[in-house]
Amino acid sequence: MSPINPLPFRIKVPGHDTIGAEGVVSISIKLEGLLHLNEKELLLEWTATRTVESVSLEGVRDEVDQSPVGSCEIPLSDILEASVRGGWWAPRLELRARSLEAFEDIPTAENGIAKLRIRRSDRQHAKGLCAGINDPPPLLESP
Repeated sequence: MSPINPLPFRIKVPGHDTIGAEGVVSISIKLEGLLHLNEKELLLEWTATRTVESVSLEGVRDEVDQSPVGSCEIPLSDILEASVRGGWWAPRLELRARSLEAFEDIPTAENGIAKLRIRRSDRQHAKGLCAGINDPPPLLESP
């Protein structure tokens, strides 16, 4: 298998807002990463940016925290299917695992399914990755 360029992705992580006596607090999380494919496994690496915006009688405050890089390696044998889903507005690469444990390190993955949002311009690249995941070339045995 020739080297394939990594695929940029985002994972939608729900934020939340609270309104109370102390004021209004809005928390949002942006998770972005790269998916790499090689002969034996998928490597996902990502970083998260957490933004906390608060408004109170004391004023307006913004805090931004960057997480360290997270990653996980998934053997191709653990992946049942990879497909590009969604229409023009919300394309995504959807990975289905053979077991519930396969994606336990991927944020927001549930029931053996990981959904990675991709840019519209990366749809063809993602389809090529799906072909490499769904039909990996046979490994050559050494003599």
